[in-house]
Amino acid sequence: MMRKNIKRKVLATISALALAFSMIPTSLADEVDTDASRSEFVNQLDSVNIEEKTSDTQGVEIKLEMVNVDSEGKLEKIGSTGLETESKLDSDNQKQSGNMTSLSGSNRYQTAVKISQNGWPRGAQNVVLVNSSSTISGTMATPLATTYNAPILLSSNQTLNPNTLTEIKRLRPRKIYIIGDTRALSPNIERSIKSMGISTVRLSGATIGQTSAKIANEISRHHDVDTSYVVSIQNGSADALSIAAQAGRTKNPVLVSNASVLNSDAMNFIRNNTPNVYYIGGTGSINTSLLSRISSIVANGSEANRISGVDRHDTNAKIISKFFGKGPFSNMLIAKSDDIGMIDTVAAGPLAAMKNAPILITKKDRIQRATNKYISGIRASNLIQVGGGFSYSVTSGLQRALFGISSNPSPAPRPSQPSPRPQVTPSRGIKGKTIIIDPGHGGRDTGAVGLNGYKEKDWTLVTAHACADYLRRAGAKVIMTRTDDTYPTLPERADLSNNEGAVLFCSIHYNKGGNLVNADTGELSGNGVEVYKGKGQFANSVANKILNNILNNFNLRNRGVKDGTHLYVISNTNAPAILVEGGFVSSSRDVNQLKYKDAQKKMGIQIAKGIVAAFN
Repeated sequence: MMRKNIKRKVLATISALALAFSMIPTSLADEVDTDASRSEFVNQLDSVNIEEKTSDTQGVEIKLEMVNVDSEGKLEKIGSTGLETESKLDSDNQKQSGNMTSLSGSNRYQTAVKISQNGWPRGAQNVVLVNSSSTISGTMATPLATTYNAPILLSSNQTLNPNTLTEIKRLRPRKIYIIGDTRALSPNIERSIKSMGISTVRLSGATIGQTSAKIANEISRHHDVDTSYVVSIQNGSADALSIAAQAGRTKNPVLVSNASVLNSDAMNFIRNNTPNVYYIGGTGSINTSLLSRISSIVANGSEANRISGVDRHDTNAKIISKFFGKGPFSNMLIAKSDDIGMIDTVAAGPLAAMKNAPILITKKDRIQRATNKYISGIRASNLIQVGGGFSYSVTSGLQRALFGISSNPSPAPRPSQPSPRPQVTPSRGIKGKTIIIDPGHGGRDTGAVGLNGYKEKDWTLVTAHACADYLRRAGAKVIMTRTDDTYPTLPERADLSNNEGAVLFCSIHYNKGGNLVNADTGELSGNGVEVYKGKGQFANSVANKILNNILNNFNLRNRGVKDGTHLYVISNTNAPAILVEGGFVSSSRDVNQLKYKDAQKKMGIQIAKGIVAAFN
């Protein structure tokens, strides 16, 4: 009877858990990805344990964990730090060892907090604070953080993010090391920290290279340094991330150079402190003349100490092989290799060093050949995924390779879920009207190049396609000046509109400009959305309706409607004409909202809605 009661309670609990799962919404992560969203969802739930013992002499103990079982027999337990793969059953129901933990928040700040909570659950006497837009700053700060057994947290340049502030309060540090000058992290941040009774030490130079030398000297105050790792500011973010774990666990500094020049402070540090120097990256990152100058002042710094591959993934594999070998590994961190995705991993270096684990980088949607070649035949007991946005094919592929799980039978990959097209009500006012949608730049003309190398021509094309699609479904005849990465001249764009008898010409752009606010990232001060209009009341109406639609759907600064009659495509078209500047590719505030294709498509839809409204 007692066993029947227990069984009923277990079944009731399972039913309750199933209901709970069905009622909790999935949160959207910083990158729109179903796997990433799910990871963040499960992070919000606590494990549930049910313990009950019978009174018989043997005793019965039932412990129920909240789990999922997927189609390939993988058991997933929800833990406090994310999705943990407890075990995996192959086709013969044979248990395969291997755990996978996801440390992912809804943005980079939360991801850094997840890492901090995982590595320093009981607090920390020291914290290292870096600018949230500078990947290389976090990397070069890693050996400093490990010297002080400190997590790395992120901040914008002006104010502490609320998630970061909450984590600082939980950690209760005595001291916070601020990396970079007041352009990177403002005096206001320093004052906020001191107001909590926490002392600060700022390590900064006039350039990021000089800052790296300051960090190196701070490290050498506490222990002898025998090695320095030189990375490039131009091409070295991925290379720097790849070496972070090694630099962190050995507490040896990462020095940042230009391709041909290492600042005098760093050069003096090498001369006085380090007999060994390794160069991370090829000749495009650190040229042979710089290598020769450094090698002339150290005992061990020849070309043989250059570690580079055909791409960042090959370099990453060679770094891990050189310093960590072929395993087996107790732990291995997994991070995204794209430039914007790497920001998630800024805070991961100290955790990797703590766990004596390499950082393996991969594209979020596929595993590169060099990575596949390296992981073939090696083993890891635990994988720690840093940041969301990885496709199922990547995470499952890594688990199969590193956990030694047979891929026969192979699970069907989860299909990606494209964003649903918005519902469109056909409009009488626009039906049959010819509208020209002009994606700015293209081909040889990249337009503005902003943070992390984002190109205006790519964003305008995504936005324009979404705009054109919406207008066509509303009933308009839409002609695009380009549909791919080609470059129509300005006269060709205007002539197309005039020859087709268009009733409206809409050119789509993204902006760049302002004063330099972050020398490390190249961020400029300008931000916001503006719309330029041609002559006539209708052009003015379209411009205002588009601007209002954008502002109602994005947290962008209102730069207003402006006279655009000085612009070629506006002044040389017969139809009423407008030009939309949808945000600044050089502003972290704007880029963080617009960097994903879903957001760029949303921008196009808002432009289209403004056009439809003007015709009704």
